[in-house]
Amino acid sequence: MDNDKTALTTGMASAMGPKPTLRENLDRIFPHQPTSPEQFAQMENIREAAKDFAEVMFNNTPASADQSAALRKIREAVWTANAAITHI
Repeated sequence: MDNDKTALTTGMASAMGPKPTLRENLDRIFPHQPTSPEQFAQMENIREAAKDFAEVMFNNTPASADQSAALRKIREAVWTANAAITHI
């Protein structure tokens, strides 16, 4: 009976074709999200605020791995906020 289940699932998997890899799904993972003029303005506001915060961070922290990590987190926050705007 286990062989029957294996045959069924193997047959189903091959009938659907190979599962796409992450690299093959990049267009789905990173879709282009057209923006309205209002959304573009919101994204610009967030980007400018993040840039200001990054300046404050650079002016108050020594060059270090933590400073680099902080900048990456600021960039990540901008990207996430922009995604929130375009997925409304």
